[in-house]
Amino acid sequence: MCPVLYFVYGAAYFDPSRSGMFAGPTDFLLSIVFPAVSAILFWKNRKATPGKILLKLSVVDARTGNALSLKQSVVRYFAYIVSMIPLCAGFLWILFDLRKQAWHDKIAGSVVVREK
Repeated sequence: MCPVLYFVYGAAYFDPSRSGMFAGPTDFLLSIVFPAVSAILFWKNRKATPGKILLKLSVVDARTGNALSLKQSVVRYFAYIVSMIPLCAGFLWILFDLRKQAWHDKIAGSVVVREK
């Protein structure tokens, strides 16, 4: 048993008889809420998540080239589901699209660009 996981989640996390998707509120926060909030804030404030920052890529508004609005960032995050559901076809769409936009980019009105 991993001491860090035990400290964070508690004994319920390791109980094989537990039911439900999440092992309490901490599990929900760390698995769902924190990734969503961090990605949205990175897009809004830094125009990219850490991986895109390393690759010198930015996520910007497709019409203006400015940083995404909070609404666009939230829509883009949840639109990832649309891109993933049909065998990740929404991500593969980048191969065929002239602007190299995935479905979640089209839905949110965003585009990924390389910084100069």
